[in-house]
Amino acid sequence: MDLADIMILQAGEIALTQTESEQGISLSASTEIFGLVALVSELSDKFSLGQIVIFNPNNCLQFTYGSGSYYLIKESEIRAIEKPVI
Repeated sequence: MDLADIMILQAGEIALTQTESEQGISLSASTEIFGLVALVSELSDKFSLGQIVIFNPNNCLQFTYGSGSYYLIKESEIRAIEKPVI
């Protein structure tokens, strides 16, 4: 089962998985990390599945489902969206 099959997010919530920058950006001296949008509220007009964002993992709820580790965070806690590599 996919995460979307078991979870409905409230307005303004996003579920992320940890990832790396597609642009080669390093955040080694920061508390923020890169996240891949794995699930987003249907009401979101800012975020979509597959986007890479920067967020602070200390400001969210971390949970596991299956073999994946996820972060549930409010849209307002997202620091930046990385532009995709084209």
